[in-house]
Amino acid sequence: MKKNIIRVISILVLTVVLLSACQWIMGSDPDSSPMGIFNYFWEDFNVSYALFDIKDINWNDVYNDHVTRINSNMSDVELLDVLGDMIEVLNDSHVWIDASVQFGSLEFLRKSSKSPLLGDPDFEDFSSDSLAQHYLIDGGTYLNKDFLYGRFISHPNIGYVYIYSFAGNTPIGVNDWAKKIDGILDELRSTNAIILDIRNNGGGYLANMDYIASRFASVQMPYKQVSTKNGPGKNDFSTPMTYTISPASNAYTKPVVLLTNIETASASEWFTMALKDQPNVTHAGSKTHGALSVKMPRYLINGWDYSISIQRVTSRDGTTYEGVGISPEPDYYFPADNSLIDDITHVWRDSQILNTLDYLDGIL
Repeated sequence: MKKNIIRVISILVLTVVLLSACQWIMGSDPDSSPMGIFNYFWEDFNVSYALFDIKDINWNDVYNDHVTRINSNMSDVELLDVLGDMIEVLNDSHVWIDASVQFGSLEFLRKSSKSPLLGDPDFEDFSSDSLAQHYLIDGGTYLNKDFLYGRFISHPNIGYVYIYSFAGNTPIGVNDWAKKIDGILDELRSTNAIILDIRNNGGGYLANMDYIASRFASVQMPYKQVSTKNGPGKNDFSTPMTYTISPASNAYTKPVVLLTNIETASASEWFTMALKDQPNVTHAGSKTHGALSVKMPRYLINGWDYSISIQRVTSRDGTTYEGVGISPEPDYYFPADNSLIDDITHVWRDSQILNTLDYLDGIL
């Protein structure tokens, strides 16, 4: 009950921040000219974006670099290009501007951060379907694409749980799908270890993440601190709020390997912070994406919508992972070092899973 109250209060605080930020920047009726929209957009980030210092970005310089491209005769597409180029400087996966409703095409959704698919050395081709087919007994069990779980063909004493997302139909309270983890752990209770896989998990809601993480924690431990932008000054932030993970009564406290990759983002990175220092958990795979702030939706007078990262999120010891990602210890860093099809066996190969199984062979 106490945790639910805290979550509701947190959501109310974010709502107040959103309304307050509108008051900081709006004043009189907004100017709908290209220059008016450009200035409104820039100023909203100027007073609301939480990560300029962390990313070492001078937002005034960004303004000067882009304002010369604005003129009264420019088209909407040209204006979108300028705004999109401006936020691209932030390299933040939680920042975007979307004009696709107006133009009827997703081509007009501009994201700040490029996909790590474009040559990132930590990206590994990953398919849960292929993993189920080639690695799990009888292909494992799917639960509505919320979970995939089972035991390994080569290691029936080792369980496997894949979590597709922490999203759901409501941000308040634990969604019903997340509670299915209890039944999954009942089925895997007799295993000697579990590989807990959140590769390509793009995040979701805190309540779902917290509920599932508590099923793998063995000790109560603070894991992150969060400060929210709450005023127009660059140092206007709320007092940091500390989040703690506590083990559930039915927690699986045998060895757990938490597997991440470059597509592990947002709430999945909170999940990583919540578990990586647990005594029974080893963080393995490759680094996470590095996008931990809550994103706040915004709207322009011309109907376009966009988002702003309004929080600073650090580990319990103050480490910042924003834009960097959370890396496993070197001994457990299993990078993408194989192609999707193994050159020798000519079947699908998941090198991170195989490296993790080798590691568990050495400790069980």
